[in-house]
Amino acid sequence: YAFPNPARAGEVRIRVEGAEEKIELQLYDISGKRLFTRVYDDNIGSVHDILWNTGNIATGVYFGIIRTNGRKVDFKVAIEK
Repeated sequence: YAFPNPARAGEVRIRVEGAEEKIELQLYDISGKRLFTRVYDDNIGSVHDILWNTGNIATGVYFGIIRTNGRKVDFKVAIEK
């Protein structure tokens, strides 16, 4: 899950729990343009907090995809400025 949500200027914390494999995170804007992609392969098996700096991100709704453990989880993040 992502918090705070909605987020103001600053950063959003995206928490992944119980990952037994690498974590792949992708973030998209409303038009489907990919803004952020990263693969994390450390801290497997524990709580993993990923920070997304939203300082240069416009107000709007953004979509995220997390892939780990053979599963895909979609989520939304709202940014307010």
